[in-house]
Amino acid sequence: MTIELAFLNYKRFLETVDSSNLDGLGKFVSSEVVFADPLHDVIGLQGMTNIFQQLFNKVEDVDYTIINYAINDRDVFFNWELKGMLFKKPWSVDGVTNLKFDQDLKVCHQIEYWDVASGLYDYIPVFGKVTKLVKKIAKVT
Repeated sequence: MTIELAFLNYKRFLETVDSSNLDGLGKFVSSEVVFADPLHDVIGLQGMTNIFQQLFNKVEDVDYTIINYAINDRDVFFNWELKGMLFKKPWSVDGVTNLKFDQDLKVCHQIEYWDVASGLYDYIPVFGKVTKLVKKIAKVT
């Protein structure tokens, strides 16, 4: 198997995963995976599984789409969009992920980059008002 095929299999899983098939994550991800995003930093498959489960518990109608990707050696970079209903309101966030694969072609590092202010804080009533005010004050005119 090539790194591209390993990624495409993982891509298919990510775009269709929900709480009913989340236990399949270990087929694609190392048991010692390092997962990080603006809110989390965990080591291990169980920690990553817990983060995904929290997402499915908090966001309704999760729709994750990988838009494009680039591959070199054992790294994959891809752009994605995550949509759903958060606090009963439409929600979406765009991000970029860097994957690294181990010798078994399982994901051993998954580092996600996305704007936590517009991706999450803007949707929380108190935080949303504060982040919008900060953006307004900081905006260069």
